This record gives sequence, C-alpha cells and structure tokens, in this order.
Amino acid sequence: MSNPPIVCLPGLGANARLLAALVEQGATVPAWPEPSAPDLAAYAARVRDNLIAQSLWHDAVIVGFSFGGQVALSAAARAANRGLPMPRGIVLVSAPRRSAAIVARFRRQVLLSRALPAPLIGWAAAHLVADRFGKACGLDEPQRRELRAMAGELDVPLFKRQAQLAARWHFTDADERAIRDAGTAIEHVHAERDPVIPAPPSDIAGVVRVPGRAHLLTWTHAGLVDDAIERARVSRATSA
Repeated sequence: MSNPPIVCLPGLGANARLLAALVEQGATVPAWPEPSAPDLAAYAARVRDNLIAQSLWHDAVIVGFSFGGQVALSAAARAANRGLPMPRGIVLVSAPRRSAAIVARFRRQVLLSRALPAPLIGWAAAHLVADRFGKACGLDEPQRRELRAMAGELDVPLFKRQAQLAARWHFTDADERAIRDAGTAIEHVHAERDPVIPAPPSDIAGVVRVPGRAHLLTWTHAGLVDDAIERARVSRATSA
C-alpha cells in the first residue's frame, strides 16, 4: 500500500508549531482560506477544494486537531453524501465528534469575543491564556514557551470568524456513517479530562482515551497520535 499524503488541520488559534513533529515527518499544514462561508459545512467544502487542487485530499490522511477535526469531518461528510472522492482516513485529535460536544460555555465565549477589540484578544492570548492553559494541560517548560510563541502569532480576525463557525457546527451520527460507508477510516485520540472539548461518550467506539487532563496531545502524547495516523494509513473503515 502506497504512503498517502498526511495533511494537518490545526485548531482555533493554533498553527504549524503545534504540528511541528508531524511536519518534520513530511506532513503538510495548508493555509486556511478566508472564513467568509455562511456555515462550517460550506467552509469545510472550500478547504476540501483547496486540498484537491494540491492533490492533498483523495486517499490522504487528514489529521484534524480540535477545530481542524470539525473541518475534516464536515468536508468528508459532504463529499461522502455527494459521492465524491474521499480521503483514506481522518485522525481526530482533541476534536469534537458530535455537535453536542460544543458546550454552552464555548458558545458564550464566542459571543463575548465578538465585542472585544482584536488587540485585547491578542494581548490576552499571549500574556494570560497561554501560561494558564499550558499549566492546565501539563506542558513542560519548553512546550509552554512554544505555546506562548504560538499565542503571540495569533491571527485574531481569522480566530474570531472560525470560532463563530465552530460554535454553530452541525454533525450527526448519519454524517459519520456516510463517511465510514464511503470507506474512510476514522481514528480518534482524546483526553478523558480535556479542558476544552469533552471526551466523546463511551458508546462511541474506536477512541483512544488518554487518562487525565490534557488537550495539546500532539505535544504531550505524540506517540499516540503517530499510532492513530498509522492505523488510518493502513486500514479502511468498515460499515458501521
């Protein structure tokens, strides 16, 4: 079996720093398109079209971190429901699996952020949120420095528009069945006490559940992410 391209879609406020180990192994982190779409499904379709243009969609393994996982699932569901070419696999890392995982607190934070000036959000991300979040996720000091650097690079307008799309995300059991029935594997790695995205319900099979509190698993549990990518690379999903 040939080696498929590995494509990484980062989360809200994240960038290629969070995926550096995968990039060193040959993965691609594409640029996000401008999020002017009316909803996340339409935005994900734009992302998919961009990947197709770069030969990074069909038979690829798409690694979606947090918000990137929402985009990957929505893009694949839309393609599956329309009989279009599919990726070989999707690897979800700290990502929601259903719309119900988008908790009310996050929706309130998104509403609040719309009223805040971009410089204030950028300053808070770099000087307040990064350190607190790094400690909550159990990062070591080098990882915390990298998190602070990533927060200092935050594209606030992009972040705010993507967050609005994420808060209105709609994804169902039927969408996942369509993806699996189209032959695309879905792997998932998630911390049991993720401080951002609740762990998937126990009735959702195939989730590698990391004990404890964590979110930035590409840094703290890189081996588990690598294993999930390998499983997606060599297997195809069976019908649910």
